[in-house]
Amino acid sequence: MKFEAPSGEKDLIGILLRDADAYLDVSERMGLEPRHFQSKELGAIFRAIGEVVRAGSSYGLSLVEQRCRAEPDAFGGITLSAYLPILMRRETTGIEAAELAQPIRDRWHRRAFYDVTSKLPALANDPDIAGEALFERGITDISNAFVSEKAVEVRAAASLSHDLLTRLETRSTDKAAVNGIYTGFHALDELIAPLIGGRVYIAAGATSMGKSALVQLIAWITARQGIPVYLYTNEMRASEAHERIVAQMAKVDSVRLTTGMLNAAELERVAEAANRLSQMPLFIDDKEGLKVDGLRLRVQRLVRQKGIRLVIIDHLQFLEAATKGLKEYERVSELTREVKRIAVGLNLPVILVSHVNRGDDQDVRTAKDIRLPRLRDLHGSSSIEKDADAVLFVHRPIYYLERSEPPAGAKHRIEWEEDTVAWKDKAILIKAKMRGGVGFGTRRVRYTAFCTRFEDIDANAGEERLL
Repeated sequence: MKFEAPSGEKDLIGILLRDADAYLDVSERMGLEPRHFQSKELGAIFRAIGEVVRAGSSYGLSLVEQRCRAEPDAFGGITLSAYLPILMRRETTGIEAAELAQPIRDRWHRRAFYDVTSKLPALANDPDIAGEALFERGITDISNAFVSEKAVEVRAAASLSHDLLTRLETRSTDKAAVNGIYTGFHALDELIAPLIGGRVYIAAGATSMGKSALVQLIAWITARQGIPVYLYTNEMRASEAHERIVAQMAKVDSVRLTTGMLNAAELERVAEAANRLSQMPLFIDDKEGLKVDGLRLRVQRLVRQKGIRLVIIDHLQFLEAATKGLKEYERVSELTREVKRIAVGLNLPVILVSHVNRGDDQDVRTAKDIRLPRLRDLHGSSSIEKDADAVLFVHRPIYYLERSEPPAGAKHRIEWEEDTVAWKDKAILIKAKMRGGVGFGTRRVRYTAFCTRFEDIDANAGEERLL
């Protein structure tokens, strides 16, 4: 009998053969599986596409065909070398993969429901089943029809212990095998490093504390080591983030860089910094209106294409949730869950910038009146703290002191002046949470406001590490 698959299924496979990202969309986000296809042949091609996508960076028709040939019984008399190009050339202009995937899943559910319910009369007449057990048996059969039974993936303690000892032995002889990323910013590394895959690190602070500047610094000093970094910035344009990074590297005034008001020496430093930055594997994305599920797909693609090892999202409160109509705390909860899924699913460390509710700074007289940020100050939802593996606050007391200058004859004027000197060009990094480690710690660091650059407080060591 001549093989003829449903048209919608053929259209979908045609799109997926051309676009690996479309496979990630329908499989990860929509849950489409090979068993959902009415055509077992197209279901087998869908499975082969998934194996190629998950295998690595290369993707193409020949690789899919090679995977299909490993399953010859699924294709009967079909000539794959001819059939796959025909599917790939199908006219699907203007059609999204998701539009085709949803009806495929819907029809599968209807077929499965019809198949199982058509067997219920025979079940009711089975004398070997007690009458009072019929309802439970029928519900079980219906449930089993819709849930694919997968092997339970558990690890025995003996196996996990063996792996741990093997890793420790490797690391003791090979420093390059140390698990995780060290940025080279020692104050930061002492608090939260190494940055480990599967973990979410919150970098938080009130407005004007320098949280975006901190993660931009982390981005380029990590990429400088040859580690591919993805920086998603929805707070500023990619060109702005790039200029801020160049200003940090060249130690020039970021505002004057934007306006072009630089002298010859500064222009030379900027050119040198831009040239060095162009050689780093740093990828900056500023796509507007990106929802969190779309962000996950972009990260998956970049892991495959660019080998991304660190993801930085600046910042949480500007991300869009996949679900519409949520209250603020529900929206933030969904976002933090999805960001955690990105970290765990792709085994990547993710640094997520978050806003902090500003404390009452109206009565600041001296530094002792300035309240340090706390976990409960995280803006939006308690899920930020819950889903985070580590929380780091950026805090600059000088910001409040400069806005609270007392009159010349005030009693606390001398103390205010001493505090202002002590905190000029300084900031404090506060580790408020570390899952599985010491939960609180602080480090003072240097902060140069005109170029928004953080450095270790030891100027000589810091210069060597950061330049």
